[in-house]
Amino acid sequence: MLSRFLVLLIIAVCPLFSSYAESLILKSGEKISAETITQNDEYVAVGIKGSHIAYRAFEVKSINGHEVKPKDDKQQAVINFVTAEEYLARGIAYYNIKYFDQTLSELKNAAKINSRLPEIFLYRGYVYSAGNNFNDAILDYTKAIEINPKSKEAYYMRGLAYASLGNFKQAIVDYDKAIAVDSSYVEAYLNRGLASVMMGDEDRAISDVKRVIQTNPKIAAAYNISGLAYAKKGNLEQAISDYSEAISLDSKYVSAYNNRANAYLAKNDFEKALADFSSIIEMNPKNADAYYNRAVAYNKKGDLDNAIADYASAIRLNPNYAFAYTNRGGIYFGKDNFDQAISDFTNVIKISPDDANAYYNRAVAYNKKGNLDEAVSDFTKALEINPKHHTAYINRGNIYADKGYYDKAIIDFTEAIQIDLNNAELYQNRGVVYSKQEKYDDAIGDYSNAIRINPNYASVYYNRAVTYGLKRDYDKAWEDINKAQALGQPINQKFLEELKKASSREK
Repeated sequence: MLSRFLVLLIIAVCPLFSSYAESLILKSGEKISAETITQNDEYVAVGIKGSHIAYRAFEVKSINGHEVKPKDDKQQAVINFVTAEEYLARGIAYYNIKYFDQTLSELKNAAKINSRLPEIFLYRGYVYSAGNNFNDAILDYTKAIEINPKSKEAYYMRGLAYASLGNFKQAIVDYDKAIAVDSSYVEAYLNRGLASVMMGDEDRAISDVKRVIQTNPKIAAAYNISGLAYAKKGNLEQAISDYSEAISLDSKYVSAYNNRANAYLAKNDFEKALADFSSIIEMNPKNADAYYNRAVAYNKKGDLDNAIADYASAIRLNPNYAFAYTNRGGIYFGKDNFDQAISDFTNVIKISPDDANAYYNRAVAYNKKGNLDEAVSDFTKALEINPKHHTAYINRGNIYADKGYYDKAIIDFTEAIQIDLNNAELYQNRGVVYSKQEKYDDAIGDYSNAIRINPNYASVYYNRAVTYGLKRDYDKAWEDINKAQALGQPINQKFLEELKKASSREK
């Protein structure tokens, strides 16, 4: 729980003043009637229904018709005669009922009076954390720590904020400090364990949760985190055992069901995975992620119709669920339902207009459908967003080659090669285009690079043989044909007969 109870000292306000009056007029022209008005050389205090508001003397024109003459013209300020502790107490009360705007207002007033109360910044950090404003929360937790270096809550909450931002390394540093203050701080051990899993230090995570379990074997979260650690170590059986223990302690523990389902899925135990995802849906039929995850399980199982149905449910619950549209589009693509695939990928683009993969996926669907101009347009957009998307270069280059735009194809294949220098297929593709341009030496150079990368690339030997034949270098052509045949590459009989005739050889 974020809420903390404080013992507050309510300090009575001692009167500073000696004279009394019934009304005053401010220099702004405002007239104020009050039960009591008292003053000294610097302040004029107005008492109304038990509360006091003080004005700097220079703000006041007159009291009961008598001119007020301040000692000096100090900076204007209004002071509410309530203690910082009282403001803090009200702020905490508002926080506990989740009235966060009022919480911030009360804490601000408290800080004006006494900015050395660490709880002011601690609770303001709580509010920022609750609103996912983790950067500002970190600043306030840091301020609380500066005032009170022994505040385990501030270290712990700052660790949570860092973890929420994905900075697990720094989160662990703060959890360490919280534990240094209180070696029995269960929440800090649990979250340090979770952060350690995220950092790949599964052994430390297991050590932390074991310590918690030894202290209290009934904490379900400890077994859930232990399961995550064992799953990352590849010990799925132990992970499933831990998730099951967490569920036995808390039958509504959604995260444990989800994690156990993923472990079953990794073992290809589809029925148990589906059962766990279904349990989550039974607990909360409006959980879009549960439908999505069950769809993934159905998809992996090969039950595509049920997968489509669950992706549809996820989308119904969350119309901006881009992953659901993407995966459903992929299923439709595999079913050769290119129009529906294009529709789903288009929805992804509407949700995430800077998603290069969405444009790429739609381009591939357009290409399969035969809409080459639309495909080129989408591949181009994908490359504008991500200039390192080498498969977009490859596919656009293939379309350019098929359309006879050889120079553009060469440019695309070259860009792809610069991104992926050890891709033999790219050299082959560019070599084919060079051959079509009758740039045979360039083609042979690319085929040779492909063979260097993959010495058993049968079709490349065949293509290089054809190119050698076109250059009338028949000995090398035969050498490559024999190698291609040995690797199982089918040989065009017409080419083989022409080579025999041209070279006066049979093999």
